[in-house]
Formats: sequence, C-alpha cells, structure tokens
Amino acid sequence: MRYLVMLALAFTLGACSSSKKKMADKDGKAKTEKTADKAKKKAETAKASGDAVKCEVDGFKREIAIMKNSEGCTVQYTKDGVMSEVANGSAGSDHCSTVAGKIRSNLEDNGFKCQ
Repeated sequence: MRYLVMLALAFTLGACSSSKKKMADKDGKAKTEKTADKAKKKAETAKASGDAVKCEVDGFKREIAIMKNSEGCTVQYTKDGVMSEVANGSAGSDHCSTVAGKIRSNLEDNGFKCQ
C-alpha cells in the first residue's frame, strides 16, 4: 500500500512540472513570428513587382496574381489550370499583398519553387 501511495505521489509531481511547456510556448511563438516575418517579406516582394508569381514542383504548377482595380484589389490563385479568387481588399492592396505572400510561403514550405 505504501508503494502505491508513493507511486501516485511521484506521478502527480511529475505531471505538474511545466518547465517544458513554457519552453515549447516560447519556441512556438518564435516560430510563428519567423513565419509571419517571412510572409511579410514575400508580400512586399509581390507588391513591388505587381506581376504574377509562378510556382512549380514535379510538374505541378500554381500561380498567384494580385489584380488591382478601382475598388481595391483581388488575389487570384490558379491550381491545375483552374483560377479562383481567394481574397480581396477594398482599401489599397496591402491586404492582398499579405495574403499572396502567405500563399507563396506555404507553397515554398511544401517544396514549390516560386519566381
């Protein structure tokens, strides 16, 4: 009986340890910040060029285009030859550039080469 109580106490104390959880939170937050910075830089590149970004891997092609219009902008994403509008903005093109940058970042993280 004494061993069972000691074993239960040991498990309880071990489960309450949170130092690893805190480190995971810090690492997770740092990774999220790095990903956001990466997407922002790519968005700025897309905004500056104004051209469509073409991505490819193993014969699979994707295209991301920011279309500016009088009402703001739209982001068009083409996959397997099928174009769809994935985002739009009504005041400038900052939102569209951010979305396009995130899409490009996701594609590159999955092995696509974008130009």
